[in-house]
Amino acid sequence: MVGSPWFQPSASGLYGQGAALAAISANIANATTDGYKRAEVSFATLMSRTVASAPGAAGEAAPRNAQSDLGGVVAIERHRIAEAGSIIPTGNALDAAIAGKGFFVLAADPAKPTDLVYGRAGHFGLLPAAPGQSGGTLVDQNGYAVLGWPVDATGTAATTAAPAPITVDFGSLADPGRTTTTVRVSGDVPATAAIGSEVALGLQVYDGSSRTQPLSLTLSRQTATEWSVAIDAGAGATVSLTPTAAPGQPPVLAFDGLGQPLPPAVLTVTLTPPSGPASTFQVDLAGVRQSGNGSSLSFAQDGYGPGALQSIAFDRLGRVVGTFDNGRASPLFQLAIADFINPDGLAPLSGTVYAATELSGSPALGAAGDGARGSVVGGAIEQSNVDLAEEFSRMILVQHAYNSAAQAFRTVDEMSQVARDLKRV
Repeated sequence: MVGSPWFQPSASGLYGQGAALAAISANIANATTDGYKRAEVSFATLMSRTVASAPGAAGEAAPRNAQSDLGGVVAIERHRIAEAGSIIPTGNALDAAIAGKGFFVLAADPAKPTDLVYGRAGHFGLLPAAPGQSGGTLVDQNGYAVLGWPVDATGTAATTAAPAPITVDFGSLADPGRTTTTVRVSGDVPATAAIGSEVALGLQVYDGSSRTQPLSLTLSRQTATEWSVAIDAGAGATVSLTPTAAPGQPPVLAFDGLGQPLPPAVLTVTLTPPSGPASTFQVDLAGVRQSGNGSSLSFAQDGYGPGALQSIAFDRLGRVVGTFDNGRASPLFQLAIADFINPDGLAPLSGTVYAATELSGSPALGAAGDGARGSVVGGAIEQSNVDLAEEFSRMILVQHAYNSAAQAFRTVDEMSQVARDLKRV
């Protein structure tokens, strides 16, 4: 009688509620595991056999007078992977979270970037390839390589290509600098200045090699409404200006009766340094006014010198942005973000990562913010989506169901003993 099917419903109930309790226990244990997705156990009826007294007619779903023996319950475990956890700041520039849909793309073995897993726990860091190396490969908390694409000079990445491990080498990544293309001068020259008076302004531009080149701008009053313009370079460098007032004459900046500059108020300057390539830029004098008794000129230019990489961080588009010691910041890499038709169909693996399955569908890789993919929050992490209050409430219900199944099992056992004793009588 021990093997009687009478035991099957209550035994399966014990097993099913035990599976539910195991899932709840795992959820509670991982309540503070960043990126963890809670598990839920649902139940379906289990039929031990179906007996029919007559075949069903055409179109009928089941035989007539069908009788089913309820064999108990079967437990089905699902992970709520699509359900996001709270995002909190960490203060670590290399941490990242995804606000919305998507997963970071990871390679357990950097030498095999096609064997991919996916995760939401963005505890990232740089793993040097050799001791003392400056920088290294971007990895997650498991040491899995984070995949992405390099960003070109225009700030775009070839997201249709296969992603590769992101490697940041502080020694080789540098900002080449930018040659000056525009200098804007603004301020006042004195309306009361005598003919022949001069107003000087020191300029600093970047030549064709992005090196600093000092220049001196001098405005000399020629008439009541005209000032000649001269630009002198440092030792060994030469400059030429266009347009000029006349061949062999310096350019002239003219003002109307209200002290406003008359066009053309933009000069083209060709700078030839002692070594390196020549460069051409414009000096815009449209911001200069002739007024008052004093002079107050200033300038702004758009060039800058080269810089060494100092640090990296993530922006909302999922780009790895480098900050250089010349004060500039520019994107270096683009994180690959995977989207799935059914994220809950992913297979959980150790390390809070997931593998694609037939249920999840194939990953669609792209940049953060493209399509349905969420944005990246730098310096933050996604917490577990476990609600402890809910887990404890479920645990109480599961405990009652387990105790009831155990009581049913005990009752069946007592009934089987009575039946056994009847046979002996």
